[in-house]
Amino acid sequence: MLSNHFERLSAVLKRYCALWQYVPFAHSTPPWLHTYRELGDALFALPPASLNLLLNNDDQAENWIAPFLPDLVALQDDWLSTPAPVTNALPFWLTNGIKGRKLSQITAFTAQLPSSPNHWLEWCAGKGHLGRAALFGPVHQVSSIEWQQSLCESGQRLAEQHHCQQNFIHADVLQDDVSNYVHQQCGVMALHACGQLHMQLLFMAKQQKVPAVLVCPCCYHLIRDEQYTGMSQLAQQQQLTLSKLDLKLPLQQIVTTGARGQRLRDTELLWRLSFSHYVSLVTEKQVYTPLPNFAKSLLTHSYEDFCRWACAEKSIPFDASLLLDSLALGETQRQGLARMELVRQRFRKPLEYWLILDRALFLQEAGYQVDVMRFCDFSITPRNLLIKAHLAN
Repeated sequence: MLSNHFERLSAVLKRYCALWQYVPFAHSTPPWLHTYRELGDALFALPPASLNLLLNNDDQAENWIAPFLPDLVALQDDWLSTPAPVTNALPFWLTNGIKGRKLSQITAFTAQLPSSPNHWLEWCAGKGHLGRAALFGPVHQVSSIEWQQSLCESGQRLAEQHHCQQNFIHADVLQDDVSNYVHQQCGVMALHACGQLHMQLLFMAKQQKVPAVLVCPCCYHLIRDEQYTGMSQLAQQQQLTLSKLDLKLPLQQIVTTGARGQRLRDTELLWRLSFSHYVSLVTEKQVYTPLPNFAKSLLTHSYEDFCRWACAEKSIPFDASLLLDSLALGETQRQGLARMELVRQRFRKPLEYWLILDRALFLQEAGYQVDVMRFCDFSITPRNLLIKAHLAN
């Protein structure tokens, strides 16, 4: 039963909360060292080469940590259902303008659509690529709801060009009353709808008693409140408090990119940490200083150029004499951060399972029969968990 697996996950996440519920950037060493001494000794005994190997290989990392946290590694995913195979390729003229990975996600998603109902609502539709693809399966009619007017207009033109039974609705699903579009004659589907957006859809699906739900959640941290409140009654009983930072943890695994992408990520981390130390040297206050997102082209310049930009962003005086010291401090912290992340990242998958099961149980408590599955391979998208539910008779 899904509830049994959920309670096991809850127990492990709460038992080891000290190992993953903290802000790594705010610490020079893991805050849990005194509690988990054997794990800490083994962690800091790892040579840099071995550490990097484990950071880039989840299976080996789980084997390494298993002697210290056996009940964490023992958690199973045998509760996941088997998805239907992808059998039908979409016509080539329909796939123009859809990038490779996105197309693979869409075809894998639409393969899970049930034979009924005939009418589906596509939530947060963009240009409606998912909805049009669904029309080449068991679906006869699609309504696509999207908050950007320009995307609605582009999607409607494509639907008319391809003679698809698809109409677009311009609305903000978090602000506007869209209850007329979520009803008992219409299934609802969403591929990679972020936090509050997919939660709002599930709330409305329950309220309106829609017959079928197909949702792949994404970006769990994009919610209204600072703290996450469980959707299901069972989650609300667990006394597991999750911050937005905690909710970012499942998203920190990425599909492997090329060497250049890896170098840019490493440089960005080092320079962000180093600039925070630069600020500490200027202000004599040991507080992490965050920076906003920036154009990655900045990372192809020098650390001095980066610091000049960051100082302007934070209205802090630039002092070239602090560059070398701050960079050295940043590198030291980066190495310590990598060791903390080796342990913390082992809770990435259990937390994502907890969040997806919370949503599944929310629907189950509302009378739905629910399956959770990996609808496609991780290489196609790391967010490959799908909730498939239909209202029980």
